[in-house]
Amino acid sequence: MRQSILLVVIACASIFITSCKTFEDETEDTRQLRENEQAILNYLSTNNLTAEQTDQGLYYVITKANPEGQAATLGSKAVLHYVGSLLSGTVIDSTSSFFNEPREFIFDGNPDGTKVLTGIELGAVRLKEGEQATLFIPYNLAYGRASQGNIPPYSVVKYEISSFEIKTEREQMLEFAAADSLTYIERDSLFTAHIIQAPDDNTTLPKAGIDSNVTVAYTGRFLDGTIFDTNDNFTFNLRAKDADNSEVINGWNIAVNGMRVGDKKVVLIYSNLAYGASGSTDNNNNIVIPPYSIIWFEIELKSVN
Repeated sequence: MRQSILLVVIACASIFITSCKTFEDETEDTRQLRENEQAILNYLSTNNLTAEQTDQGLYYVITKANPEGQAATLGSKAVLHYVGSLLSGTVIDSTSSFFNEPREFIFDGNPDGTKVLTGIELGAVRLKEGEQATLFIPYNLAYGRASQGNIPPYSVVKYEISSFEIKTEREQMLEFAAADSLTYIERDSLFTAHIIQAPDDNTTLPKAGIDSNVTVAYTGRFLDGTIFDTNDNFTFNLRAKDADNSEVINGWNIAVNGMRVGDKKVVLIYSNLAYGASGSTDNNNNIVIPPYSIIWFEIELKSVN
């Protein structure tokens, strides 16, 4: 009997020592994540909340469900209002519902904390339009190791999402077109409108067609009006859509084809006919056009050869 008790004591002591050794060997980041998770679990237990956990360590509680709501897809835009706080209740961040200034970002499959916290993106992708939720975000998906203002280092943060809207690329395009005074025509993943069009009765004007060499002047912008490129004298060979030897994005091959010298056109281009899931970078690998960007151009056809 004594021998059995002694073996149990030795076994328990061994487990305790092994456990302590495991914690001694863990890195500071691992320790903080473990403590973050315990803090979240304590908060959930104290407030009688049942949460879902993601593979990244984010916990979330759906506080208002809308199972029939639209789900997020790559390229769609999230528009949301929220209030962020520490678990102690100290408010650290919020959007302004009063001034209708929500936070927006594009679902691009790569949450990087550029527009909103990484944890907010990881939580929002699990929501459907019209749902509300509370997110419990560990430090590595939030503000990180350093203190920021009244946010201590390695802090768990809680974000309450009070409204959540999803806009597909088409909805974004329609919204943009509706706000413009021009009349747009939707064609083959493009919205186009002529600012100035060559007279219909002037048949002598050269017309751009497949495999013709054309020169254009253009200005490229994002939907918010920010200019990302401009050129007064750009020459390229016009190709068919999806041609392997295309010198420009597919949206341009479609838009410029059929223009006559002197035509000026506004062209809104869905991301799949622009820079798609990859976006575009400069020679220093800096992002010029983010992934899934809808872009628009003012194009003037100057010559056709």
